[in-house]
Amino acid sequence: MKALAEHIEKLEATNETIAKALTGLMEQSEQNATLQKSIGESLMLVMQGQQALATTPQPRKSAVSALEAAMLAKAGMGGLAQNGLAAASGATRLKGFTQADLDEAKDILSKAMKDGKLTLMEVTRAESQLNKCLNNPAATIDAKFANILRGGAQ
Repeated sequence: MKALAEHIEKLEATNETIAKALTGLMEQSEQNATLQKSIGESLMLVMQGQQALATTPQPRKSAVSALEAAMLAKAGMGGLAQNGLAAASGATRLKGFTQADLDEAKDILSKAMKDGKLTLMEVTRAESQLNKCLNNPAATIDAKFANILRGGAQ
């Protein structure tokens, strides 16, 4: 009988240990659920922000900025026309290209990106080509970029 009573005490102690362990696991499970909910809500906010950016309408080309109007007033098609945008078989060479022209071209490219004519990658490539033209009169730029700098369509 005594052995049976000792065995029952050990089982009860084991049951208490198991109950404490289960309580700890349940608390951990609740904490994990709370963290997962927080992470999920954060991801949803990020995705909603990205969706809002993706669905924001781009400004229309008809909304001409004051900068564009001033540039078009120069030499009929912008200040870059004065320095010889001359098309040559898919590429354009810029003659007498200056830092002021480069700054003006960057403004035009930025506006073209806002208008949806160019992507960020294309603007980066165009600026790289323009920087080469600044230091090397023999360098060329893509005709697509030259057309945008002239104020023409892609």
